[in-house]
Amino acid sequence: MDGDIERRLREIRDRIELQELIVKYALYIDSRDFDALASLWAENAVFDSVAGRTVGRSGIIEYYRNRMRTWGMTFHVPHGQVLERLEGDEAEGYVLAHAEVVIDGIALSSGLRYYDRYRREDGAWRFQERIVQQMYALPVDQLASGLPTINRKRWPGTTPQPADIPEPLEAWQRYHSSVQSG
Repeated sequence: MDGDIERRLREIRDRIELQELIVKYALYIDSRDFDALASLWAENAVFDSVAGRTVGRSGIIEYYRNRMRTWGMTFHVPHGQVLERLEGDEAEGYVLAHAEVVIDGIALSSGLRYYDRYRREDGAWRFQERIVQQMYALPVDQLASGLPTINRKRWPGTTPQPADIPEPLEAWQRYHSSVQSG
């Protein structure tokens, strides 16, 4: 019985630490605290974002240093985390979030889903892999007209692109197939 209680307490503690990890990520990016941000990533971590795939803690921090040179204020907000697996020193799951950012003087709003893999290193939970999926990234003045379209990724200086989610998701496609045939 005591072993079961200890296991449950450890799982609760791990879940709280993983929730704090995603909040710290938002805090450190928004405050441009790159040293603190580096502490959240595993040494051989992978970050897959709108700009492509970056491997290694130092590469990821360099990516952020370069990216933030053209960015003004940012406000990243994680809304919730679902862990699909939590076993020992590894976990994986999803984080729903949004971000408000200013890029080249243009205010944008973005709806995000992160697919994360986490690893405990040196006693602390860290990101092993973070894949960013965008539901939309639109200039604020285009939200009303842009949300109903498929080309919801409209970063400054780029051609509008289809959103990463939800249209490619199997459940989304299954639902819309049943609605159209029903």
